[in-house]
Amino acid sequence: MKAALATRRSPSRWAPRGFLPLPENRFALSAVRRLGRRVCRRARLLFPLVCIHGLTGTGKSHLARGLMDAVIRQRPDAVVRLIPARDLGRVLVESSDSQLEFRDCDLLIIEDIQHLPAVAHEAVIGLLDHRRVHGLGVLVTADGGPARLPSLSIRLVTRLGAGLVVPLSPLSLRSRRRLSRRLCRREGLYVTSNVLDWLARKTTSGSRSIRGDVSRLKELSVRFPPPLDQRALTALESTEETATDVERVVAFVADHYGISIAQMKRRDRIRRFLQPRQVAMYLARALTPLSYPEIGRTFGGYDHTTVLHACRRVEERRDEDWAFAHELEELKQRLG
Repeated sequence: MKAALATRRSPSRWAPRGFLPLPENRFALSAVRRLGRRVCRRARLLFPLVCIHGLTGTGKSHLARGLMDAVIRQRPDAVVRLIPARDLGRVLVESSDSQLEFRDCDLLIIEDIQHLPAVAHEAVIGLLDHRRVHGLGVLVTADGGPARLPSLSIRLVTRLGAGLVVPLSPLSLRSRRRLSRRLCRREGLYVTSNVLDWLARKTTSGSRSIRGDVSRLKELSVRFPPPLDQRALTALESTEETATDVERVVAFVADHYGISIAQMKRRDRIRRFLQPRQVAMYLARALTPLSYPEIGRTFGGYDHTTVLHACRRVEERRDEDWAFAHELEELKQRLG
């Protein structure tokens, strides 16, 4: 991905677009900012590997994509690669020719390293060693610190631990309220204080739930004169009770894999969209009382045989791939 980062901002003001600096993310933001600045200057990196880790919703993906966009804007000739660890493992194992694009690019971003297949551990170790020797930047995201990732080999954990490891803490109540206010302002919503309190207290899981609630408030705002108050909250809670569970699964899985709902429901077999769609169908069947035909209709008109095939494919992969089985269990728990 040839890339582009254009206006030169003050380093102290650099941040991913739309990212709200908070006490819980300031160290990770500083580390990512420093990495991006040195990549743009073509400077040899003292800590060429940065690992940021945190629970779902703490902002790992936002920071990773923000770093990529920033480097692309400020240094048009830079070559940046962002890839999920599972896909990177498949590429390194299946195609030795494809390894070169990840060995020597200006910046490599590996998302969710905990999902890296075991068969690719040694290949990734070689990749990280090569980039360290040449001072090339690497950003890795994970749902826990390297020592807390049992799916990774000791050798790979050691390589990750030798870099700069920075945690992203869950947002406090005060930070969730600040984020709620920022999101409401961005959507042009004038809300009362009790609405902000409700948004902040409703979840402790991170920003994704708040973003979803603000989006639903935006849809309801046409029915209520500003400011949105308790009446809007009552209406929002009632819509939550009647919302289609499958749609919630689709939105959650799409967000987890970094694709849109429209891409999730596309009628094609592109691997990047096919696997998330099959996972969403499997979870919809496991977590809702809907039949195969009913689930198929919510995905844009698939018949019951397609949904059945998707569920069987996911079950087969779950039985063969320990990391994938762990990921499925995490998704179930978070949806539950």
